[in-house]
Amino acid sequence: MSLHPNLLSRAQVLERLGGRSTSWLYQEMAEGRVPRPIRMGLSAVAWVESEISDYIAHHIAECRVTLYAKPRKRPTKNPSSAEMLRKQPPIIIKAASQPEGET
Repeated sequence: MSLHPNLLSRAQVLERLGGRSTSWLYQEMAEGRVPRPIRMGLSAVAWVESEISDYIAHHIAECRVTLYAKPRKRPTKNPSSAEMLRKQPPIIIKAASQPEGET
């Protein structure tokens, strides 16, 4: 990193982040997801370009992992018939005995 990093205005940051809104940017900063700006004066702020570039690269990598990850198996509300059979106790059928002498 150089001694004089390139600085970005809020409009430039929002443009690089895909045209997001100012309120989205400040919400993401409050939640610690987006790098915070540095103060340039009483009411002026600027973002370090390399920090925004790193954020974008990290976000892309995170999306790629999520995109190509194996989908999680969702739990089913209704068990399958095989699961139902496994949970039920076996049914024992006894042969009825016939009294002697009847045919």
